[in-house]
Amino acid sequence: MAKFEEAPEKIKELEDILQDTKDKRLYAKLLALLEVLSGATARDAAGTSCLSVREVYYVIDRYKREGASGLKDKPRSGRPKKVSTAD
Repeated sequence: MAKFEEAPEKIKELEDILQDTKDKRLYAKLLALLEVLSGATARDAAGTSCLSVREVYYVIDRYKREGASGLKDKPRSGRPKKVSTAD
């Protein structure tokens, strides 16, 4: 894969989102992306972020296409969970 670079202000934006998020999937994706931007390989970033190498490449691709907002998980299909008022 060719070297992936980003402007310093974009990296700062990603770091700010990383600090503010409570979503563990988004945190892992941002961590992997920042690792790659700092010069790590996808394999190294995968080990640090607990994602597969394929997922790291997917995160990079989505970031290139959609920016930081594209890293959030899309709604999933299926039946929504029920929440009872008794719990």
